[in-house]
Amino acid sequence: MLKVSIIVPVYNVAPYIIRCLDSIYNQSYPNIEVIIIDDCGCDDSMKIINSYLTPEKLLKTHIIYHNKNKGISAARNSGINIATGNYLYFIDSDDYITHDCIKSFVDIAIKFKNPDAIFGSATLSPKGWNKEEEISVDKEGIPEYSNDIHYIRNSIFKSFLQSLSTSHQIPIYVWNKLIKTNYIKSQNLYFKEKMIYEDLVWSWKNGNAIKSIAFNKKRTYFYQYSPNSITNTSYGTKNLDSEVIIIRELLKNINYKYLILQLHYILHYAHSSFCRRQGEKRLKPSYIRYPQALVFLIRCLFTKPEKLRYI
Repeated sequence: MLKVSIIVPVYNVAPYIIRCLDSIYNQSYPNIEVIIIDDCGCDDSMKIINSYLTPEKLLKTHIIYHNKNKGISAARNSGINIATGNYLYFIDSDDYITHDCIKSFVDIAIKFKNPDAIFGSATLSPKGWNKEEEISVDKEGIPEYSNDIHYIRNSIFKSFLQSLSTSHQIPIYVWNKLIKTNYIKSQNLYFKEKMIYEDLVWSWKNGNAIKSIAFNKKRTYFYQYSPNSITNTSYGTKNLDSEVIIIRELLKNINYKYLILQLHYILHYAHSSFCRRQGEKRLKPSYIRYPQALVFLIRCLFTKPEKLRYI
């Protein structure tokens, strides 16, 4: 029976953590280990967790205590390092999953003889309107399984471009994926630390490395949109610095077989990042703005991020 390690970074999620843990420990699939990483928040999250964990739950639980706040990338990396499962599953601690989530992923893993990763469908909580938005892989043209590397690379990097308009062909997020542990470690797919938007760089590297993929078309994950999270509040210096680091990392990890597709995304990303630094000046004509954004992209390679915060 395949073993699944569920990695749960915890930082200031007291209102949501019981809902998350209930959804994990009540899974219909029994062979799981739960890795909880205490990333030194300043609320009662860990106190709530310690009260929640019964002796029975503790038998399948590992808790990692960081000595200071290191961020979600470091928390996920800590989880990867001690995981003993055949597969890993990342969940954010303010989200939750369906009762049969892990079983539905494992069934697909067995059916297709252990693909590198299985991508799933999710529901996003409302973003300010009275309806929910779905991220679905149950779409025409998406197969149950593929080991066609050209299809995989092409689909993933087209999804990067589609993400600029918030419409994804396939999800490029880290959460709600079953990922082979040996694949992550052999490809050195650890998360870059001390930055925001760490999922983007990880997903880019994953897109260049993955050789077999399957899709779980059931809706198994519920993403809690938080307007107060660091990625959804107004841009600060850490956001701006992270964008420069991302541009460097994407360029450093270009797959030249897909140069046009990948460079297309990087140019769009650099243009968006450049415009965020411009304030009202971003409204200048495109024939001026685009060449300046290209210069910004080149400067990202040679200039310290803090010197590019406002240009």
